[in-house]
Amino acid sequence: MKARDTRWPSSWAFELRTREARFLARVTNVSLSGLHFEGRVKARPGQIVKFKILNDIVTGRVVRVSMTEGAISFRRKLTDFQLSIMRQLRDFHEL
Repeated sequence: MKARDTRWPSSWAFELRTREARFLARVTNVSLSGLHFEGRVKARPGQIVKFKILNDIVTGRVVRVSMTEGAISFRRKLTDFQLSIMRQLRDFHEL
């Protein structure tokens, strides 16, 4: 059985981009391989999404989504530096 990456709590606001639109969401937990978010995001499972960590663009795939939350699996694992950034608090006005 494959071990799951350690998940860390977060309160990091971010802009999630799909091909069709942009959405504001908040990360509730993050690992090197994915994240869970809260927010109204109109995406579907399997859809490719992108967001920025500082100047880096991170690409992922929506693995689960509801009206108020969802989860993303990253195409490539985050670096330790990117993970440390996402474990911080960031409000929407800082976007």
